[in-house]
Amino acid sequence: MHELAKILGPEITAENLLSSFDEYIAGSDDGKTKVLAGLPTFVSNLPLAQSVALLNELSAMWEGGSLPNWHHRESLASHFAALLRHMASQQTTQPVLDLVRLGLFDTFHAIREATIANVSLGSVCDMSLLVLMLLLSGYRCRLVTKLFKVTRLRRRRCWV
Repeated sequence: MHELAKILGPEITAENLLSSFDEYIAGSDDGKTKVLAGLPTFVSNLPLAQSVALLNELSAMWEGGSLPNWHHRESLASHFAALLRHMASQQTTQPVLDLVRLGLFDTFHAIREATIANVSLGSVCDMSLLVLMLLLSGYRCRLVTKLFKVTRLRRRRCWV
């Protein structure tokens, strides 16, 4: 579906493929797996309003327990870097940061680790917003420290 979205462009994708995406994401595990595999490409080929709505829908599904399979949540967490990059280019990262918050608070350790590993903190604004969100939520300081360490290592690699 995501490859078809690249070919069709944003307007036609929003008109014709968004409803199919919703059916797959609400359907079987296989459908969810395949749709989530190409999520960044699909989102990047939607108009901004539909991208934000789609990411908000995924947040609501995660919070509401409609993504009970931890593999689906881990797959979603593995795309946070690409989603943050795309939404930052559109100057709206809040829907992705909401998903990141859910990933950091997930009950499965693998999802928390995938979230930390895949948060691309390209802009300082995203980093401070994320850390502020964590601190205001009263989350464990160890997680915030680990997030800072991962970020510092990435920055060192970029400059070397």
